[in-house]
Amino acid sequence: MIRRIFRQRRRLILFAFLVTLAGVLAFTQAQALTLRLITAAIVFGAVFLIGSLFIILLPRWRRLLELTGIGLLAESMVNYFFPSQYQYVSETLIGGSVFVLSTLLAYVLLYGRWSDWLGITMSVSNRHRYKLRRSVEEIWSAIVPGAAPPDEYWTGNLAGFHQDREDPDTVNLRFQVGEDSFENMSITFLDQDPPNSCRYYFVGDGVEDARSFDEGIFQIEISELRSGKSRVDTQLQHTAMRPREVLDYWLDDSFRDDNDSFRAHILGSSDWSIRNTY
Repeated sequence: MIRRIFRQRRRLILFAFLVTLAGVLAFTQAQALTLRLITAAIVFGAVFLIGSLFIILLPRWRRLLELTGIGLLAESMVNYFFPSQYQYVSETLIGGSVFVLSTLLAYVLLYGRWSDWLGITMSVSNRHRYKLRRSVEEIWSAIVPGAAPPDEYWTGNLAGFHQDREDPDTVNLRFQVGEDSFENMSITFLDQDPPNSCRYYFVGDGVEDARSFDEGIFQIEISELRSGKSRVDTQLQHTAMRPREVLDYWLDDSFRDDNDSFRAHILGSSDWSIRNTY
C-alpha cells in the first residue's frame, strides 16, 4: 500500500499543489503572509492524504486527481481576477461552470487522442535496481519472455510464443488481453548471456495507430549475491511514446510500478502496483 502511494507521489504532489494554490487564491487573501503559508502547508498535507486514500480505494480513477486540481484552480482564478462578475450572476453557476469546463478541457488536452494526429513520438528511458531473495535462474525464467513455459512468465497473460522461422534471435509472443482478444509482440535479442543478462528490441503489433503499439529496448542484468539474494538491474527505453502516454507514464512511475508487480509475483506477496488493478 505504501509502495503504491510512493509510486503515485508525482500525481499526489501535483494534486495537492493545485488544490492548495486554489485555496490560497480563494480564501486567504485577508490573512498575513505567515498565516497564509501555515494555512497552505496544512491544506497541502491534508489534500495529499485525501489523494492517497483515493489512490488506494479507486486507483483506476486516479486521473481525476490532477483534473480536479486543474478545475478548482481555474475556478479560483476566475473568482480572483474577475470578482465583479459574481455580483450579477450566481456564484455557484459561474464557479460550477468554470470547474466543469476546465476539467473537461484539461482531460482533452492532456489525455485526448488529438495529439496522435500530430505524429509526434518521444523516447523515454528508465532504470531500476533492486534485490530479491530468489535464485538467478528463477528470476530469469519469470522475467525473460520465452525462457520458460508461458504460464511461468510473470504477467500471467502470455498465451504462447514461437521462434521466428527466418530469424533465430526473434521470438513472437501472443498475449491475452481479454476473454477473446489477443495482442502480438515480437522480441529480437540483441545480446544475451543466460541466465545473467540480455538485451532485446521489442515491438508490439507493428501498427503504429493501434492503441497497444509499443516499441523499445529492454535490458536486464541479474547478479548473485553472497547474502543468498540476487540483484536485478533493469533498463527500459521506449522509443515511440505519444505525448499523452508520456504524461501518464511519468505520473504513474510506470516502469518502477511494473517492477513492483514483478517483485510481488515472484515473491508471492500482495501486489499493490497500479498494473495489478487492470
